[in-house]
This record gives sequence, structure tokens and C-alpha cells, in this order.
Amino acid sequence: MPRDKTANLRPIRALSKDEAKKRGSAGGKKSVVARHEKKLMSQIYGEFLAERFKVRVDGAEQDMTGEKLVNRVVKQVLISGGPAAVSLMREIREATEGSKVELLGPISIGLPPKPEGAPDA
Repeated sequence: MPRDKTANLRPIRALSKDEAKKRGSAGGKKSVVARHEKKLMSQIYGEFLAERFKVRVDGAEQDMTGEKLVNRVVKQVLISGGPAAVSLMREIREATEGSKVELLGPISIGLPPKPEGAPDA
């Protein structure tokens, strides 16, 4: 059930020029901090995607970029379904909301390999 958020709002009234300036300045400063944090997170993500990692896949060690690692993990989470997949899709939607994202090429999600000795479905 949604909470009533109107209790935190200040009443609308005629503001003096000084008070309007002060509120505008405070809002501008908070906006700068938020933009700085967003830029910092983008830099962290970019650095992670550019790094190389040694990952053990099916018992063999592989060297892969952060981008390939993220792609592999996202595919596995989406294929598994359940709450983790829904949560991941929500995060992706929120992160790209308002962005113009262009997907190039075909998109395919393969099924994970069946464990040996698993019965056919």
C-alpha cells in the first residue's frame, strides 16, 4: 500500500526573493552531487567492462573481458528465470530508462547445457 508522501512537502506560499534563491541554490547543489555520483558509477562500470578476468568455466580456466563475463552471467540469470531474472530485468530497465539504446544484430539466448545423465524432458 502506498505511503502518504505529502507530509514531507512544504506548503506552497509566496516566497521572498532571498528564500527562492536559497532553495534554488540548494537544489542546484544537490543536482551537481547526483550528477557526479552518476558519472562516477559510469566510470566504475566502464573500467570493469574493460578489464580482463580469469574465470573457471566447466572446469577449464578462461581469460575473458569484463564485457563477456557480464554477458555470460546475464544470460545465465535470464535463462534460470525466477525472481533473480525479474529483478535483473527491472534493474536494466531502470538503468536504461530514457536512454536511446540501439541493439545491433540478432539477439539469442541459448539454453544451458544439460548435465550428463540428466533425463530428457
